[in-house]
Amino acid sequence: MIKKRFLLPAAAGALALTIGLAGIWFNQRLPALADFGVPGMDTEGQLMAWAALFPEKGVAALTFRTVLQWMAIAVFCTLGAVVLALYRYKPQKELGYFLLYLTVLTLWALVIILAPVGSSGWSVFFRRGFFTVTVLAGILLCAALTGAVPVSHGQRLGSLLLTLGYLVLTLIPLSRVRAVGLLLGMGYCLGILMAMYARGSDAALLMLFPCAITIGFRVWVVLPGMHVPFFQESVFFYLFRCARIYDAPFTLGCMAYVCRRYALQFDRAEQLARELDARVIQRTKALTEETEARKSMMLNIFHDLRSPLFAVSSGLDTLEAAPEALPALLPALQQRTAFLRRLTEDLFLAAKLEQKQVMLNEDRYLWGRSSLRSVTAAGRRLRRRAWCFRHPRLRSCRCGATRSGCSRSCRTC
Repeated sequence: MIKKRFLLPAAAGALALTIGLAGIWFNQRLPALADFGVPGMDTEGQLMAWAALFPEKGVAALTFRTVLQWMAIAVFCTLGAVVLALYRYKPQKELGYFLLYLTVLTLWALVIILAPVGSSGWSVFFRRGFFTVTVLAGILLCAALTGAVPVSHGQRLGSLLLTLGYLVLTLIPLSRVRAVGLLLGMGYCLGILMAMYARGSDAALLMLFPCAITIGFRVWVVLPGMHVPFFQESVFFYLFRCARIYDAPFTLGCMAYVCRRYALQFDRAEQLARELDARVIQRTKALTEETEARKSMMLNIFHDLRSPLFAVSSGLDTLEAAPEALPALLPALQQRTAFLRRLTEDLFLAAKLEQKQVMLNEDRYLWGRSSLRSVTAAGRRLRRRAWCFRHPRLRSCRCGATRSGCSRSCRTC
């Protein structure tokens, strides 16, 4: 199990690296897009020059790019509608971060479709900032879903400073520095998921491999800005870069994580409902048994009250007919009335105990020595009585009494 906690994160990192290297290898076998334009022309102009040279392939390529772009927007909008519905009925910070991430992806895809070429410097800066915000939103989303958000004031201040430094690093005009910053941010996002899975969060695995796939695809997007000699962007890779479809794996992984969390909450609610039903049934059964016991006790009380009252009533009728029988009936009447008095006092005390109007004092008492003395004395009496019964012809008992008084003497020893 410990090996699995470290092997799977390592496999996710290897997957991202493999996808990036595979893209570099495949791109080298395709014609470079820069060969179809004049020096200094931007990538979109080079694509249009290639499409003019090969009209049929150009139309097919532009159509393919448009389909991928709108497909990505459809995926992001659909997931956004689902998350918005969940947030409407169950507002949570994690869902708010997810909505922020989907909003950034959707706006970025729309900007690329509506304005594929940035004319002014502010337009280029604005378009460049989308990638930075997307990486930051992904980091924030991973931290929120996995519970790796900063808690203390110092951690929050440190996170704020790191965010500001990251913004400065990835928004400067130096393309290579910016590309390295973007790769570090994506690696940090993947590292959060690796660390959470290594700590025991099995649910982080739902986002770990989709995040690795998306990072591998994003490497293809970042490499053209580094201007390295081993990667000259081809037509296919530029079309893939323009379509935001490469962000779909990580987005779907986050959605699977959210669905799992809500499914677990529903299971927990159902389990609590079942436990509550079981407690209600148990309590109802206990109340039913208590009610039956109370009815049985009331019947016994009525019977105990009826017998002395009947005796007293009969005695009064006898005295009414024969007053001279008072001396003979008086002890019985006194005994019955005393019984009624004790019974009513016991019932009154029981009612007070049930209403917790009388509290019993619980004091500890050591029964060891007193019980031992009582048992020893009882054993001594039993041995003496058994000896007397085993020797019935003796004139005197072992205890010293005469034979005639042996039984009574042994019982009182």
